[in-house]
Amino acid sequence: MQVILLKDVAKVGRKFEIKTVSDGYATNFLFPRKLAELATPEKVKEIEARKLASEVAKNTEETRRKGLYARLSSEGLELTEKANSEGHLYKKITAGDIANAIERKFGEILSEKEIKTEPIKEVGTHTIKLPAGSFTVTVVAVS
Repeated sequence: MQVILLKDVAKVGRKFEIKTVSDGYATNFLFPRKLAELATPEKVKEIEARKLASEVAKNTEETRRKGLYARLSSEGLELTEKANSEGHLYKKITAGDIANAIERKFGEILSEKEIKTEPIKEVGTHTIKLPAGSFTVTVVAVS
């Protein structure tokens, strides 16, 4: 029996794949748990359209990310924090703070997980790594 997987199933396949499984496995395990549905010609066309839409959305998101990374690399980011006379910040700057600053400046959301940095504790210029390169963050002290 051919089924369309609605979720990833161990040792069977991944979501939206069309697989051939035994009738008993499909009716007793996959269908009751809503892990799969019968692969009719209409459903197959629907799944193909869903796959195509998912692929287009993924490519659009990837293009948007690359544009943001390029703008970050060229423009950098400037943060203002309170610091003592020696240049030590009173509050460390974390990946979350940097993500929020990027959202305020560029209007685009970047996940904290994508920003690979240790907390910034001193005034100055720091290089931040991203999956597709790096950019600089300039931390300016305020009294």
